[in-house]
Amino acid sequence: MKKVVWYPKKDVIKSTGVVLVAIVGVGLVVGLLDLGLTELILLLGKIS
Repeated sequence: MKKVVWYPKKDVIKSTGVVLVAIVGVGLVVGLLDLGLTELILLLGKIS
């Protein structure tokens, strides 16, 4: 078996931060898109 080489703690913390920021960013985009499309559908329902 080969010896396991772990990434340095600094790199792991940095990568974790990048992933968390990306998750929050994508969540905000999806949430805003959902809100916008919901309002659009409600508006179209009132027009008809």
